[in-house]
Amino acid sequence: MDKIGIFICNYNKADMVVKCVEASIKQSYKYTDIYVIDNASTDDSVKRLESTFENKISIVKNKENMGGSGGFGRAIRMAVESDYGYFMLLDNDAFLDSDALKELYEYMSINKDVGICGAKILNLQQSEYIQDYGGRIDRNTYQWGGIWGGSHDDDIDICMDVDYVASCALLARTDAVREFGFFPEENFIYWDDIEWSTKCRLCGYRVVVNGRAKAFHNKAFDTPKNLFLRYYATRNRLRFFSKYLSRDKMDNFYEVVTRDIFTRFFCAEYKGMNGTAKTYRNAFEDFVHGITGKAEEGKIHQYNEGENTLLPIISKSKECIIDESGQGFEQLRWTINYIDSLADNTNIIVKKFDDAKLGDGTIYIKLCAHITSVEKNVFPAIYIDKYMNHICSNDEYLRIKEFPKLLKVFQNSYKESFMEEAERLFIREII
Repeated sequence: MDKIGIFICNYNKADMVVKCVEASIKQSYKYTDIYVIDNASTDDSVKRLESTFENKISIVKNKENMGGSGGFGRAIRMAVESDYGYFMLLDNDAFLDSDALKELYEYMSINKDVGICGAKILNLQQSEYIQDYGGRIDRNTYQWGGIWGGSHDDDIDICMDVDYVASCALLARTDAVREFGFFPEENFIYWDDIEWSTKCRLCGYRVVVNGRAKAFHNKAFDTPKNLFLRYYATRNRLRFFSKYLSRDKMDNFYEVVTRDIFTRFFCAEYKGMNGTAKTYRNAFEDFVHGITGKAEEGKIHQYNEGENTLLPIISKSKECIIDESGQGFEQLRWTINYIDSLADNTNIIVKKFDDAKLGDGTIYIKLCAHITSVEKNVFPAIYIDKYMNHICSNDEYLRIKEFPKLLKVFQNSYKESFMEEAERLFIREII
């Protein structure tokens, strides 16, 4: 049997990290050492750990908050310098099922070509739903995509090769890590596990998710209001693809990601969500200027709701007619739920309508793929897209009509400096 080091990264989650350690101690695979890498917590995390577990665990105290990338980065360096055949990375708010480590270890001990093996991650708040089951890198949208994320579990327990697994609960082969290397600690947080998995596969090892190993992970923070996540996920996404993308795809990459990011902060500004708009813009500009690590003060803004111009219109109406126009049942369902949340006493009817017969006091809504692609002004009918953006007036239509011109100005302004930074980061073509 191999001795396994379990490394838990913690920052200011005293209650959860204690429960995380307790679940680690209760593993059916007992031949372990447990470490908590504390990122200079300002709560009573260290005090609670010391008083609860005494000499049962080791606490490594960082002098500053190095983020998940830096915390796990230190853990990986410690593991590589040790005699552990395998080591586990674990978020402080991820709790292992009692047999999770045993299942991961037994699979990797048989399959010697696996460098990293991740657990099936279930939602802590709704444990019947899968949060993460490994993921794929989307070669068309230049994003990541989870496999079965959000799906009902249904006791899925297969093992399969994936592009990456989440670092919140994974087991790594130490000898393999000595070959393919360490975390991108400059990320601070997010996209670090995707890059680490990529380096593993580049070195010839497999990355596998094992559905027989289960962990339960807190995901309450993953909402549109979490601009901390939006900043780092945006900046580090650009860094990742710049490092590994085939150079013949760079023009398409620039076109796709700049349209995506510009659309995000354009629509946020359009709705008065200034904190969101500024955070996305700062993430993009920090990438262009080669800024890494922990975000400088003022780069991540406070979330604000903005103005919902549809609310006063819907709240005064007794009837609302929706023309879904081929956008699909899922978007129609979202729209009905959205309208119902704004005014639950409105009678909602789904049917096609004639644009020329509007103006009788009823609210008419047309569905569209995205408001920035709207070419025709149908006011007084209202457009709503699948992100619940809407065009409710002539003035709003005129603002949206400026989108293509403003996008082109943005893309032309940044292309040279963006490409220079992407070329500076380039490591190897894989995607």
